[in-house]
Amino acid sequence: MLIRFFRSSFAAQYLVVAIIALVMWFPSLINASDLYISPVEGGLLFKPLAAWLFQFPLVATVLALILLLLQAFYFNGILASNLLIARNGFSGALAYVLMFSFSRELTSLYQIIPAAFFVIAAMHMLFLIYGKKEAVIYVFNAGFFIAIAGLFYPPAFMLFLWLILGLVIALQLDWRNLAAAFMGAFTPIYLVWSWYFLLDSLPEFYQAFDFAVGLPEFIFFSGFGITDWLAFIVLVFIALRAIIFVWTAESERNLGLRKKVSMNNLLLIVCLLLFFWKPAQIHALVLIPLSVFWAYDLAYGHKLRFRTILLYTLMFTMLINHYFQLLPDGFKGIF
Repeated sequence: MLIRFFRSSFAAQYLVVAIIALVMWFPSLINASDLYISPVEGGLLFKPLAAWLFQFPLVATVLALILLLLQAFYFNGILASNLLIARNGFSGALAYVLMFSFSRELTSLYQIIPAAFFVIAAMHMLFLIYGKKEAVIYVFNAGFFIAIAGLFYPPAFMLFLWLILGLVIALQLDWRNLAAAFMGAFTPIYLVWSWYFLLDSLPEFYQAFDFAVGLPEFIFFSGFGITDWLAFIVLVFIALRAIIFVWTAESERNLGLRKKVSMNNLLLIVCLLLFFWKPAQIHALVLIPLSVFWAYDLAYGHKLRFRTILLYTLMFTMLINHYFQLLPDGFKGIF
């Protein structure tokens, strides 16, 4: 079974994850020009990247796929090193790739693709601070990574709240760590501010921090069709079941592991708050904590037959959703 395969140690796991990602992204690769890459939306670091790649949609899509795979492997390594999955397992990479590929809207280059890498790096830093006598360097790095993520995807700045509350969970909230968190976040922002100052473009810099709080608009779901909703419903069911599995403590966990699960719970809550960010954007960062829950569920769950059925059902509905886009417009109009 596929779950047993990803629980074991095989070099072929890298290849299988890459093949799954390629199969899910193939419709976007052959129709890359249909995907919208905005050269104006996004953070200060994303805008120049998007402005250049706007003219090369295939290059942008290939780059996004490569970044997704690198993030999946990095994400899996972090979970394995922190015992959120088995050390020789690869369920983290599988969960990450499927989560970030369930909709065709996600199979392109958008702000969260580069930002997610730095959110994962910040997660790693937070996982490391528990039990450390000197955690200043980890806290500084976490603040630094969150700020860079925000420079790609402005709502990610709200994750600084996750960092501060994470220090509370790790029993590391003191003036030194608090100062390190602020200094870490300030450093990349100041460097980018200096660059815009030299370009005499400070109004553009300040515009990136212009936001408000309001009712969620859920713009991501506005273009969903029947096949999109089918894949989404299956994914939501899998995510909720994985969350329940982790929260009910079906597996024995030590204190350090419970702290890391609590930090992931907090990340999920803060990512859900991003939906109140204005202007509305594709707030897919919530898929990162959901990937942690699902990876843990795939790694330690006992009822493998039912989990395998759910996994195959999700992959099948995703294939229908992605390859449905290749059908003639007249046929798609029936649905």
